Amino acid sequence: MEPLLRFRARAQALLQTKAGKPLDAVAPDESFTQALKEFEELRASLGVYNAGVAAANAIITARKRQVQAANVRELQNAVASLKAQKVRHTQEVRNLCDSEAQLQGEKTTLEQDKDTAKQQLDIRTEQVITRYGEAINRYLERINAAFRITTPTHTYRGGVPSTSYQIVINQNAVDLGDAMTPADRAEL
Repeated sequence: MEPLLRFRARAQALLQTKAGKPLDAVAPDESFTQALKEFEELRASLGVYNAGVAAANAIITARKRQVQAANVRELQNAVASLKAQKVRHTQEVRNLCDSEAQLQGEKTTLEQDKDTAKQQLDIRTEQVITRYGEAINRYLERINAAFRITTPTHTYRGGVPSTSYQIVINQNAVDLGDAMTPADRAEL
């Protein structure tokens, strides 16, 4: 506010000169002109400042309306999402993601190895049970048994590998039961 005080002092000096010579013209001197120029610059800068304050106040008022109308739950969810995004990019989380990707790859490899081993086991089991089924039927023919067995099959029902077959009597296949067979079904 120093330019304002300087301008006031110069203007009062000119007024006192005019008061002493009321009929004479009093021209502004160089110091008054310089003080007036500084005052105008100050007034212009205050105008720019006031325009900035008005714009800031408009933004603040708009934000206050948004906050009053905002849903607190949505804002909390947005903040939680932003925090999660921030954490997602930390080195610790990157390391965990890399580790998880590696473990998924190892799991896939192990599952493929397991499937391959199961296929090999199925092929081998089929060969063995077919061979033994045929051998059993040969022995049954040698002793003139009135029945024979069907070609055995293997399953993994209940997760446990097992072999099942039927007994053929007079061209009729009869299922063999087990501990899980219902009481209303025939068991051999």
